[in-house]
Amino acid sequence: SHDTAMTERLVAALESGAGVVRMDPVAETLRDMAASVRPDLVVVDFGGSQAEFDAGMLIVRALHEADPTRPLVALGDESSSSMVLAAVRAGVRDFIDHAAPVEVLRRQVGAQLDQLRRAAARPAGRLVVVKAGQPNDGEGLFAANYAVLEAQRGGEVLLVDCNLPSTIAG
Repeated sequence: SHDTAMTERLVAALESGAGVVRMDPVAETLRDMAASVRPDLVVVDFGGSQAEFDAGMLIVRALHEADPTRPLVALGDESSSSMVLAAVRAGVRDFIDHAAPVEVLRRQVGAQLDQLRRAAARPAGRLVVVKAGQPNDGEGLFAANYAVLEAQRGGEVLLVDCNLPSTIAG
């Protein structure tokens, strides 16, 4: 961001939850920084003018090309639906109004950081294979019921039935 006041508000919003590094908004500099520092979250200031918006879009595209998994958040004019839509299509996770008070910045950026922490703490997936001695010996029904129970417990489940074309799980 070129806006020092915006950066100061962001630092105030995240004073106890995250470190803020202010970078010159040049796509090449940011791409190099993102590759070497590996920040958890990048906040791009789209400003209020069309020129600032265009510069923000170049930065988002450059960062997204370098690492499509890097979480990006945009600051800009939330009342401009075309700006919000373009930023989201370019790959930002959230769009925060440039004029938002410190508390709103804290809540919205904090929610993004919390989501990243939860994703990092999520246990690795596991593979469960259900098979039987004879085809259609009840293994499809058992697998389907097992998948439903796991999903009800809050787990993310993918059921792959390899007993096609005829299956009980279907």
